[in-house]
Amino acid sequence: MRITNLAIGVTAWAAGKVLASTCLVASAIVLSNPDHQWAFAYYGSPMWHFGGIKANGQTYRTCYPTWPRRPDGSKRPSVSHNGGMTSLANGCTNQPGADGWGTNFPVFYNVRQCSGSGYNEIRVSYSLFWEKDGESIYGHDYDWENVVVVWRQYSSSGTLLWCKNELVMSQHSIHQAVRPWNQIKQTVDIGNWFESNAKDKDIPKIYSGICKHANYQEAKEDQAKDPSGIPVIEDNLIRSGYDTEYGQWFINNDWGSASSKPTNVWNDMCGYSAHKKRGMEEGDEVYEVVGNYTVGVADAVTGINITTFVFDEMTILE
Repeated sequence: MRITNLAIGVTAWAAGKVLASTCLVASAIVLSNPDHQWAFAYYGSPMWHFGGIKANGQTYRTCYPTWPRRPDGSKRPSVSHNGGMTSLANGCTNQPGADGWGTNFPVFYNVRQCSGSGYNEIRVSYSLFWEKDGESIYGHDYDWENVVVVWRQYSSSGTLLWCKNELVMSQHSIHQAVRPWNQIKQTVDIGNWFESNAKDKDIPKIYSGICKHANYQEAKEDQAKDPSGIPVIEDNLIRSGYDTEYGQWFINNDWGSASSKPTNVWNDMCGYSAHKKRGMEEGDEVYEVVGNYTVGVADAVTGINITTFVFDEMTILE
């Protein structure tokens, strides 16, 4: 399995080294190759966290992500969003209790090369589906939310690398962006799921809002309390581009007010930005990275082999 080979390669370099997030060697990447798309998706796939609210001495769970399509190929029906905050989970897939592993659910990913921002980027979107959004008059049938990981091309001693640069989180009708990657509040290494407050690792921790499922970097306010988590699992990652069977199914189905289905995200994600909302100026784009980077060399025959580049700084490529 690809996940085993990847995990062994990363672990082998961990001994005696402080690893930053994984980069991929650009010359080895053929983006039309589904396995290479999967490598981008795997090395940035979020670790999702979900929680609930406490009221009347009880803990009430939130609605939990699930499959948008039933085993017979039909669209999964919505469930009622009537009721208050204590009924958020009614009709939804069962969510485990606090501080434990969640039930597996599908993560639909798309990979797209983007250049409209003035930089050479590869963006990977990760989309989750719910049977309802919110509660009472503040809710609606179905929900789609997404996270986008932005990889940017750099040069290190003449070698072109794809490295993670930005995390973009959907929050209702807007997106919040965090960059550079080492400014994300919580990340973990693949397999080391219980790291706390670690920076510049491969996997960003994402906390899902308990009511309307917006994505955040930490648990507070409308975000997950006492979260259950789900690690990155190969079988959970489902490619859903236009050239896939799932992508065609998404095109031919509609979820009403929940309009951010994966194919729509693919259409729009090159334009996702929150620079002005965050008070960022264009000059803030350029920064130095110092230290060791793990670099995955993608090869169509042997899979992903891990090596390490050591450099003093990286130059951003416009």
